[in-house]
Amino acid sequence: MTGVQTCALPISVANEHVVEGALGYFINPLVLVVVGTVFLGEQLRPLQWFAVGLAVVAVVVTTFGYGRLPWVALVLAFSFAGYGVIKKIADVDPIASLTVETAYVTPFCIAYLLWLASRNSLVFGHSSLRETLLLAGAGVVTAVPLLLFSGAAIRIPLSTMGLLQYLTPSIQFFLGIFLLREPMSPVLLTGFLIVWAALAVFTFDSLRHGQRTRMQRQAHSIADDVEARHLDRSARTGMNVQRIFARNQVGLAAVAALAVAFGSGGQVHPDAREAAFTAAGQAQWQIGRAHV
Repeated sequence: MTGVQTCALPISVANEHVVEGALGYFINPLVLVVVGTVFLGEQLRPLQWFAVGLAVVAVVVTTFGYGRLPWVALVLAFSFAGYGVIKKIADVDPIASLTVETAYVTPFCIAYLLWLASRNSLVFGHSSLRETLLLAGAGVVTAVPLLLFSGAAIRIPLSTMGLLQYLTPSIQFFLGIFLLREPMSPVLLTGFLIVWAALAVFTFDSLRHGQRTRMQRQAHSIADDVEARHLDRSARTGMNVQRIFARNQVGLAAVAALAVAFGSGGQVHPDAREAAFTAAGQAQWQIGRAHV
């Protein structure tokens, strides 16, 4: 997936399809949502389905605007969405994952470079120092976002991850229109307006759902705190009841001991002494139990 996207984007730029590439990144969040639903069992809310439907309409409109299927946009959107799903399922450390990916595509890249060199078409190392440094820097600005994406893919839902990817197509769109002067027909502009409407609906639904989730968490936290306080109060009440009961046992034991001790003319009978000791021992046990 990384190789497909890495090849599709430079091809689109080299063939003056920067705006079409921006369209692919615009619909990518919506494709991520659909792919997450199909492969990961994530549930879509009604407004999310509506946003996805608008994205499909936008693809149809841009197809009429270009006079062909916007293959660059679709390849970029679905390859990046597939990459996100694989990252989510694999759940591997970002650096280790990117290392394996790079090792996998390296033989193909070397073979392609050798083929270019055999045709005297290789630019890297065979042109000016400026172009060589630019090509090397392109590798850095490609690897860093992939590392960040790899870390995000295993930590947040795909729907949230898609929500955070609006900046790239926006910058690319304005670069294509105002810097590279790519044409923008009314039909294409209509397609982009539909995409932006879909993204607005999707963003509104995501923000509203996030706010509801935070409110529910706060409500559960308050309920748990109230329950904990109630249990603590109940426990203290139970301990007080046991202590009162123990004190009553002490009083009853003393009364019983006195009644038995002085039951025969005020003289202490041996049986009375034994009964008093037994009652006092039981009272002491109750007191210790209450303190525990």
